[in-house]
Amino acid sequence: MRRLLTLIVLFLMIATASAQKGEMKLGPLVAYGSEIKNPGLGIKFHYGINDKIRVAPDFIYYLKKNDVTWWELNVNGHYIFSSTGDMAFYGLGGLNLLGYKVNLLGISTSDSEMGINLGAGFQKPLSSKILGVAEAKYTLSSSEQLVISVGLLFNLN
Repeated sequence: MRRLLTLIVLFLMIATASAQKGEMKLGPLVAYGSEIKNPGLGIKFHYGINDKIRVAPDFIYYLKKNDVTWWELNVNGHYIFSSTGDMAFYGLGGLNLLGYKVNLLGISTSDSEMGINLGAGFQKPLSSKILGVAEAKYTLSSSEQLVISVGLLFNLN
């Protein structure tokens, strides 16, 4: 739990300390985890440091399956490799905090673990205010998994 609070505080410091310097986007996403084998719903935030680099935290809550609920908090950095026309391809790397809760026969237990994210994504503007994103990332931890996600991001500034 202490690790989750630390990551949340880190996210809030990044988002508020530099909120007036760059482009900000926020929006919903849907995801699928290969190890969890269940869909998830989440929220993603982008903050542009410059034209090539941005901070991109997100949170995903996976739907309950077999008395287990999973969630993950990611704090990633994106590097935009190529931008042709109105499409862009980027690489990502960052930290992952994966947690779960099991509630079986009235007994409940939970735990969390840290991991490292590596992956890539694709983005395409759908309008002047909406950006479509698709991402694939692999989390290196004791619960390694591939997470595929798609979402919409809305301009905040």
